Amino acid sequence: MPPSATSSVVTSFLLRRGPGGPRLLFLRRSARVGTYRGRWAGISGYLEDADPLAQALREIEEEAGLPPSAVQLLRAGRPLPVPDPRLGRLWIVHPFLFEVAPGQAPRLDWEHTRARWARPETVFRLPTVPRLPESLQRVYPLVPPSVEATAETIASDRSRGARQLAAAALEALAAVAPAPPVRLRAAACYLARARPGIPAIALAVAHAYSRALGSSDPSSSLREAAGRLEGTAREAALQAASVLPAGTVLTYSRSSTVLLALLARRPARVLLSEGRPGQEGLQMARELAGAGIDVTLVADAQLPGLVAEAEAVAVGADAILADGSFLNKAGTLPLALTARRLRVPFYVVAESWKVLPPGVRPFPEEGDPVEVAPPLTGVTVRNPYFETTPGPLVTAYLTEEGALTPAALRPKALAAREAWRRLFGRSRADLA
Repeated sequence: MPPSATSSVVTSFLLRRGPGGPRLLFLRRSARVGTYRGRWAGISGYLEDADPLAQALREIEEEAGLPPSAVQLLRAGRPLPVPDPRLGRLWIVHPFLFEVAPGQAPRLDWEHTRARWARPETVFRLPTVPRLPESLQRVYPLVPPSVEATAETIASDRSRGARQLAAAALEALAAVAPAPPVRLRAAACYLARARPGIPAIALAVAHAYSRALGSSDPSSSLREAAGRLEGTAREAALQAASVLPAGTVLTYSRSSTVLLALLARRPARVLLSEGRPGQEGLQMARELAGAGIDVTLVADAQLPGLVAEAEAVAVGADAILADGSFLNKAGTLPLALTARRLRVPFYVVAESWKVLPPGVRPFPEEGDPVEVAPPLTGVTVRNPYFETTPGPLVTAYLTEEGALTPAALRPKALAAREAWRRLFGRSRADLA
């Protein structure tokens, strides 16, 4: 569900200096709190005071038993919007960083069950409340500004697909690869988390980071990985072109890999729809028509009615789940259901590196409702970007390795789990 309520909160990170370097205090939330039970966090609370700093100091005293005299403010960060569609809530997080005076020790209240002083980079290895590393970045330099800027660009980009966004992440990571290993890993984790709704980006970073660890030149290794993404897409497109029919093909939205496949196959006719609200289908129609391919364009609601005219349906994927289902633009599922009912082959043209580890699922992502309609009194406007289509509806995945059934993707999911674990330290890291 979309954010239906906005809540402002303060989150304070406590820092302690020592011979081994700075340590931050992470707290595990108890089963008695209202949200995010069992997750790790800083010292947080609802903003009940007009002054966020005063509220932060009050929460530190209540939750950690440390009076204002026991801490010193080091930095106050810019507020961070943190949407959580699962709760229907938009959090506005006001982050702070305090240093704890020598000899002072926190005392936990009922809101937390464990306290852990750890290196700041440990935040990437813990199951945390949403966007805790990004909140921490506002007050403590986990990653260089260039990495933070790239992550923000990826988070807001609505024109590029998973492959292009993954390549941008890898190029940014390559630029900072001469950094010490702990800093490189932090940068990789930060970039991997940039778009929780498209987890294939994280997977591309995990695979590339895993290979770069064993390289004498991590920068070159990461840039080669970015280049391989393009090469793999071209090979998948060529493999798909050998399977797609020469007659009429129906597609949806705009997948750059599907576009390459259609340009290589040059079917007699392509059916597609506008692709609201981003109009990606309209862009795809222009590109195909510019190449001399006969194109029929309809409204999105009309596209399922044209499946009967197609010899095959071919769509892209932003991620492929270990159970054989896949993530794509909202509106894909009705096409798959219609194709199954009419016995029209339904193909997913995608590279095999997009197969996620078992247990890793995309985080719900919803766009600005204004993209769908202006504010309407008494009306809730939603704008879900992606949806999951079950594997049994897929005739075959057309990859760089040829046509694969959903069941054949299982070994790739297991390999992805190893790369994921090497980056995050666990196999089911929550990207949100």
